[in-house]
Amino acid sequence: MIQLKEKEDLELRLYDDDNSILKMYFRDISKQPLMTSEEEHGLAMKIRSAEEEINQAIYPTRIGRTLYRSILDTVRARGTQLRYVLMLDNKVDKEGMIKARQAFEDFVGAIIHRKSHKKISAYLDGYVVNAGLRTSIREVFLNGLETYAGRAYTYRPRLNGVIPEELMQDYHSFGIAPKQAVSKYETLKEVESRMLSLRGEFVKRNLRLVIGSAKMYNRIYFNNNPNSFMDLIQEGNIGLAKAVESFDVTRGYRFSTYATHQIRHHVSRAVCEKLSEGKVPVYMFEAVQLLKHVEKKFYKEHPGKGDPTDEDLMNIIDCDKDKYKVLHRTKLSKVREARRFLNPLYLNDHVHVDDGEGDEFLDLICRDHTPSPEQLVQEHEASTVVGSMVKTLDRRTQRILRIRSQDKSLKETGELLGQHKYLGEYIAFSRERIRQLENAAIQDIRERLDIRC
Repeated sequence: MIQLKEKEDLELRLYDDDNSILKMYFRDISKQPLMTSEEEHGLAMKIRSAEEEINQAIYPTRIGRTLYRSILDTVRARGTQLRYVLMLDNKVDKEGMIKARQAFEDFVGAIIHRKSHKKISAYLDGYVVNAGLRTSIREVFLNGLETYAGRAYTYRPRLNGVIPEELMQDYHSFGIAPKQAVSKYETLKEVESRMLSLRGEFVKRNLRLVIGSAKMYNRIYFNNNPNSFMDLIQEGNIGLAKAVESFDVTRGYRFSTYATHQIRHHVSRAVCEKLSEGKVPVYMFEAVQLLKHVEKKFYKEHPGKGDPTDEDLMNIIDCDKDKYKVLHRTKLSKVREARRFLNPLYLNDHVHVDDGEGDEFLDLICRDHTPSPEQLVQEHEASTVVGSMVKTLDRRTQRILRIRSQDKSLKETGELLGQHKYLGEYIAFSRERIRQLENAAIQDIRERLDIRC
């Protein structure tokens, strides 16, 4: 108990004293009162009623029918999109998918046939349209209505019982008379701002849910690093905001139960992106971490046995399927491949050889194309000697040799000019005469080098 108390005090010092930002953050969220189940239900119902009020304005319009019809066409073309559209769990079987698809088609059909709002909501039969899709549809509708209201305000002197041709398309899209467009937009915008403020209040009252998950992942992967802890809290807050956005209070469960999954998903994804050089799915990153844990457990139980085989690892995994369920449904070969991808070998990494000394991996690579220091010295000396001999030739021959060797100090160098034909035209000599002068100069230099050696 004393050691546990000392460990908790150490974590508090890490998260409070060493980082003033964390200290202020903890102080701010501690001022927010905890939500009771009644307050949570009441606030969620207010958010739901505000969103339903906006949906009630979207469903009867042509633009709303067009948007939902396009989503239905996507689901019909690609059935896998239905899981995303209705936020279905992976455990839903084939019969459940058929039932969900029929409910969504009835829901969109009710919108297209302009049925009442209560009947439209009843057709979903307990399913919920994805919060991101609802937000996108709401933004498209309100942005279009804002444009329509602005144009209607511009044409207000001509709105004496007759709708101008310039506004007829907007009128048919939204089903709202130009005189009412401005007031309708202001009303819906006020409802949206009220809904967003209620969501913000819901997020503030539940910020404590993020701390536990962020602290757990920070302790496991980052050794209680305060800077990493702040990053994980930010990612967890994003998950909390998305949980508030997609929370359905009518299903009967508490918000904390639903939000914990979203928070941990975002925090684990942040850990994966922070620790891995490459981009892999979150479940594969978790499988790699679990494989390391299983191998460590094997080495602890069987010291001196050597590296474990797949059968040895599967025996440990099968003993606790709930703990290693990610590994149980993933092939070990794919997990090992992902681990190699997540832990690449760099050229400056130290590699231990047989004698126990660590050398950089770059030093162990055979590089035959790289010249040795002796070769570099010999090439420099030969270049210096040949350069001094070329200077003893006449200026015309020097210029020919330097252009033919593509000397970068000359302005006349180039791929075409280095050829005998174009060089002869440039110096006013024939191609054969250029070749004769070049060969005679090279032969002279070779003879002088032989005499010198």
